[in-house]
Amino acid sequence: MRDHYRRAEEQVQTDSGRRQRARCSRLFAPLRSEGVERVAHFKGGFNGFAFRLPQPMLGLPQASASLLGFLRALPQIRHIEPDQVFHANLIMSESKGGKWEVPMPLFRMRAAAWSTRYVDAALVQPNCTAQNACAGVVVAVLDTGVDGTHPDLQGNIVGGESFTGGNALVDENGHGTHVAGTISANNNGVGTMGLTPGQKIYALQVGRARVAEQEHGAMGTWRDAWWWGNKGESMYNTSPPDCANALAVTSMTDYDGKPGGASTPPDMVNADDTYTDFSNFAQAYSANRVVAAPGRLVLSTWSQRACGRYSIQCVPWGPYAYMSGTSMAAPMVSALTARCYAKGACSSENGTEMARIVANAANYARGNRGYGFVGDPYRPVRGRFFGHLVWGNMW
Repeated sequence: MRDHYRRAEEQVQTDSGRRQRARCSRLFAPLRSEGVERVAHFKGGFNGFAFRLPQPMLGLPQASASLLGFLRALPQIRHIEPDQVFHANLIMSESKGGKWEVPMPLFRMRAAAWSTRYVDAALVQPNCTAQNACAGVVVAVLDTGVDGTHPDLQGNIVGGESFTGGNALVDENGHGTHVAGTISANNNGVGTMGLTPGQKIYALQVGRARVAEQEHGAMGTWRDAWWWGNKGESMYNTSPPDCANALAVTSMTDYDGKPGGASTPPDMVNADDTYTDFSNFAQAYSANRVVAAPGRLVLSTWSQRACGRYSIQCVPWGPYAYMSGTSMAAPMVSALTARCYAKGACSSENGTEMARIVANAANYARGNRGYGFVGDPYRPVRGRFFGHLVWGNMW
């Protein structure tokens, strides 16, 4: 939304969701006669609406100020702020392993870029250090544990706890190590790297069985909830995605790190830049809490104990493996959220920041219509809602 959009949050403590929506509608009704257009209604993490001031009023600062002053004086309004699009420039840091170290999803999400100065080089986010904004932010990975000895995760794991009687830093399965690597694998010239290389990880071991047999799982990053499902069905059939404060992450397919759908390899079930067939989906009424990220054939770290188990083979050059699933998409959004907190754009201590994450994706897609995929809101699939592809270079 442009800077003339305004968002008003309605402070409601005990009303039901239906009463909240009705109150918001009544609050907005008198503004329609002034030519004000409501463009969105928010519910869940917070309640409120976004609206666009009429063009004539934009040229009359006193009129705009008068209207906003009137709204701020209402007891139902907690806060009003401009809803703007922010464009951050990619930090110029060379990948030590060149473009070969950077997973394709990072290029697709524009969290990485091909260098124009050197052949086979790539520009990526710098490693998190004690001196930069990553300090003080820790991502909790609720999974099968994380391989604490993996060479590409050294220095990133700050601790762990097992709820299964095992060791949180011993991953017999591999799934949790893959998730951790997608978030934080180092930019060190070895193997691969995460969306936020060097991001601190806290391992919470909540499962040790074969993850492929699990129907769903949950992962927490601060107070933001992420959920995935790989049955190609409605997400409302299980919890936590049916919870109003859960941000659901769906999966899309990318093979070449670029939009346009021009690079589908032979014998692939899903075409390039389309929704993945296994991804669970929502309906449009949940648009305020659904985003998408790449989830097919994602290369990441793999537990050294688990190479060859469960038909998952490590690549020839080390303990790394390709996996597909919404489990691969969710940690990309977790890493992006960690960066949001690190930069101070996210700050909630008693709720989620899912509205900010969803707005990041929607705003970027609005200004870059070719960025998305078949299945997103601009290229919808009937009866299925997958959300906008997140933009990886926001923070």
